[in-house]
Parts: sequence; C-alpha cells; structure tokens
Amino acid sequence: MTEDEYSVFWRNLTDPPLIIDRGKGVYLYDEEGNEYLDAASGAAVCALGHGNSEIANVMKEQTEKLNYTHTSDYASRPLIEFSERLASISPEGLTKVHPVSGGSESNETAIKLARTYHKMRGESERYKIVSRSSSYHGATLGALSLSGKTSRQRDYAPMMVPNPKITPAYCYRCPFGETPDSCSLECADDLERAIVQEGEETVSGFIAEPVSGASAPGVHPPDEYWERIREICDRYGILLIVDEVMSGMGRTGKWWGIDHSDVEPDMICSSKGLGSGYTPVGAVVIHDDIYRTVKEADGSFNHGFTYEGNPISSAVGSKIIEIMERDGLVGRAAAMGDKLLTRLKELLGDHPNVGEIRGRGLLIGVEFVRDKSTKEPFGRESDLPVRIREAGIDKGIHVYPGGSPINGVWTDHVMLSPPFTITEDHVNEIVSDLRDAVDEVI
Repeated sequence: MTEDEYSVFWRNLTDPPLIIDRGKGVYLYDEEGNEYLDAASGAAVCALGHGNSEIANVMKEQTEKLNYTHTSDYASRPLIEFSERLASISPEGLTKVHPVSGGSESNETAIKLARTYHKMRGESERYKIVSRSSSYHGATLGALSLSGKTSRQRDYAPMMVPNPKITPAYCYRCPFGETPDSCSLECADDLERAIVQEGEETVSGFIAEPVSGASAPGVHPPDEYWERIREICDRYGILLIVDEVMSGMGRTGKWWGIDHSDVEPDMICSSKGLGSGYTPVGAVVIHDDIYRTVKEADGSFNHGFTYEGNPISSAVGSKIIEIMERDGLVGRAAAMGDKLLTRLKELLGDHPNVGEIRGRGLLIGVEFVRDKSTKEPFGRESDLPVRIREAGIDKGIHVYPGGSPINGVWTDHVMLSPPFTITEDHVNEIVSDLRDAVDEVI
C-alpha cells in the first residue's frame, strides 16, 4: 500500500514513517524483519527497552481488575501507590503528585497550578511564566507558548499567549563571550533582568530543562547555575518549575536532572521514561508548600484531563519505578552514558564537522558544523540531521534528528538517548553506525 491508501493522517504526509512490526530489548524490527538499534528510545521514551514481559503482565492483570476511573469522582489503589513511589524518588520537599497522560499535559498543568497558587495567596496579577529562548515544553498551546523552538511555533503564533524568554545556558555558543572556566552565570542573571522588565508582580514562575532535550540535546549549565536561579526565584517570590519530561526518571544518571545540583525546585514535570513507552502517563510532582496553600484556600484546582490517573497507567508507572530501583538502572544509565560519551569523543571528536559532543547519562547530543574553527552551522536548508537519520536507518540504527535557532544561530544536531539496558557492545554499534552515517552524508 502507498501512504495515500492508509487511513492515517501522518505527521508528514509526503514522507510517511517506516512501519515497525515488533520490538525486543534495544531493537526494533520492521515488517520485512530488518533490525534497527533504537538509539533514541523513540524520543527519550523507552528507558526499559521494548517487549518487557513484567510490564505486559502488570497491564493484563490491572486491565482485568479495573481499567478506568475518573479522578473527579473516584480514586484507585494503583494511583495512590504510584504517587507514593514517585514522591519517594523526588527531592525531599516535593511530596504530592498530580497525574496526567503525557509531557505536554504535565507542563500545561504546572503553569496552571502556578497561577492558582499565586491567586490563592492574594497575588492575582501573577500569570507570566519566564522560559528560555531555546526550549521545547510541549504541543498544547500553553506549553508551546513557553517554548523557544520557533519552528514548532510558527504556524500557531497568532493563537499563543506571549511569555518572556531569557538567554539559554549554552556554553558552546555563549552570547556573553564566556567559557566554562570564566563563566559568571550571566545567563542565570538574565532571569532577574526579565523579571524586573516584566514587573515582578506579574511573574508567576520560571520553567526550564536541567539537561536540554529536543531543542539542544545534552546541553546543561554548570551546577551553580541552578543555585543562582533558585536565589532569584526566591528573591522575587516566583516558582521554579523544572521540565524533566526528557531528563527525568534516571536518564541523566540520577533520578532527576536537577539532582546534579543541590537545588530543590517547586515543581517537577515528568513523562516519557515514567511510562517508558508502555502507556501514556505523566505527572507533576509538587512541593508541599504549594499543596498546603491550595488546600488552605478553597482546596480547588480547576483543571484536569480525562485519562489522568487511570489505574492501568498508574500500575505501569509503579512497576517501572520498581524495576528501575530493583535493577539499579539509574546507576546503569550513568555508567553506560559515560561509556557512550567517551566512545563518541574517541571516534567522532576529531571529525571536522562535529562541533560538540555533550550530555549527561544517556541524554547525549552531537552538534554538527560546517567549519569547526568558526562554529559556522550548515543551516536549516541543509536538512542535515534528517539526512543523517535516514543514513543511520539504512545502517540499522535510529537516532533523533533536530535543528533549532539558538542565540540567533541555526544549529544542527542529533540526540542519542538509548534504553538504559544497553551493553558495551550496543555502545560500540551505536557509535560505529553513527560515524558511518555522518561520513556518508557530509
């Protein structure tokens, strides 16, 4: 059948996706039996890999017992247990969990909850959320309004609410002309500038990824950055929301990307690895201060989604956390991430068109440049990352392509975010196939 003969309205109607028949471990298989190493976990989703029978059994058992309850009327024991497990792996002050069905929903929920929190404290003028100019926080209009990835926003700009943006923490192309050794955290201080410019009485919160995902994979600031951000948020009474949809659930080698610093956020937004591709699930983990403020006002949060907190997704989320704890997979992500980063630098670090290899744990980005000495990019019209992905698929590997403007410069990159269950042999396979794909395209 051709793409026009299917009933699916594809994301790209001129380039329909490859049809995958099954998956097992770190591999995917198409209908002809061809094998592909899923070096991106889809989109940093499948932390446990594919075809996990333990999770399949949990889904079967829960489906047969209780498949759905609506959270406006009912609760379920799986939801309660899931929330307890998720809170137990979160920073100490974050004790409450609001379940949702995905990453966009988690960020949408957080910004609405921030608004609710300030209103219930008598500061009803606070509604603006500051974010970074290189970022992606989701596809819903609220979350998209916070994103700095203009290629995702362009078609819907008239429908979005503008929010202030600050300079991203992107050392490779620092707009302040600093290096990591000389950094004075001007990119963090830019938050204070934005708050003052907007009027502190109107700002509700600041949202950012501790380790960047799709917009600039693997980019992360010095740990002191978050200490400065926390100080500024506290000074002006705004909430610190960390978007851990990609970087959370162990992907960076700690449960949360923010755990690499000593900072306690006010909310953590999670999804992707939380369901590991087995079910649509997400959550906002909420500081106890926010919970008590809302409870002691009228106790009402006017927000919700149909499938949030459903028993099947809750049971799966609990099981995934249990497996990660039992099998030491967070530590494994750290160890295998170190091996993957080291091997990438050995085989690709000297490539004339590889500008930077960066990341934490198994959230790694490779940025490509036309000229290594000047960092001149290839440019959007080159479609370089997509061509590298296509060459990789021909060689039996899937990487996640991306490109976005950062500090006024278009950047080309691919993201490597394989399942935590990869071995050293898989690491060597990923790096070898990626190097061959790069050599073929550039």
